[in-house]
Amino acid sequence: MWFYFEPHPEDQFVKGVPIEGSTVLDHRSFQLGDEKMNCWDLIHHNPFVGSSPLDPTIASIRCATESDHFQAGFWGWRADSEQFYKAIESIEVGN
Repeated sequence: MWFYFEPHPEDQFVKGVPIEGSTVLDHRSFQLGDEKMNCWDLIHHNPFVGSSPLDPTIASIRCATESDHFQAGFWGWRADSEQFYKAIESIEVGN
């Protein structure tokens, strides 16, 4: 599980969660302060090394707020992904 704040995402050349070229297995949204946090359960397709994860018991989840100022991710046992989503839902945004 990882979480990070990106103060200036507009300086990045790539959107926080590029889903183009990936297979989306699931999409969830959560309210995070004044923004919506979108999460995608993905299978990434790399033309050089193949797809991952191949094991259906492993999840690769990437999340970002609509502004891309806050991002999160999970890589691990699919059965543990609900704990990741609960962690996101428990985030309190301060002023």
